[in-house]
Amino acid sequence: MPGFINALCIRYFFVALAMTIALVIITFLLVHYGVVDGIGASGNAGILAGSGTWAGTYFRKKHGRVASWGESWRFAGILTVVQTLLTVLLFGAFTALGGIPLASLVGFFTEMTMLSLFALAAFGLAICWIPTALFFRIGSKQVPRLKKA
Repeated sequence: MPGFINALCIRYFFVALAMTIALVIITFLLVHYGVVDGIGASGNAGILAGSGTWAGTYFRKKHGRVASWGESWRFAGILTVVQTLLTVLLFGAFTALGGIPLASLVGFFTEMTMLSLFALAAFGLAICWIPTALFFRIGSKQVPRLKKA
């Protein structure tokens, strides 16, 4: 099972990364050409849905069965850690490239109390964990395609 988890996490990371890059490019183009005025965070739900569904499909392909709810919640917990690491890496990259002003980040975090920072982090993890578990289960219900002869 550990080999499966490592492969699942690595694949999940790259699927989520590819979807995130695609979302950033699409959002940039929509803002650049004036189709939308602002950028929201709702696209992240699509990334969680796509990545979670893909991970569930991979589980079904390897194990040949639907993941139980307990397995879905456990795997989603592991994948939430992977998603958090990806988010931190991308956030650091965007900050280093100048896409996010560092002064505004420092001001944002210095005005918050430790309790509110922990509450914000817990809320963010729950927002990632719950949809990932649900879509992991949905993905594990997908019947694998038969290979053509």
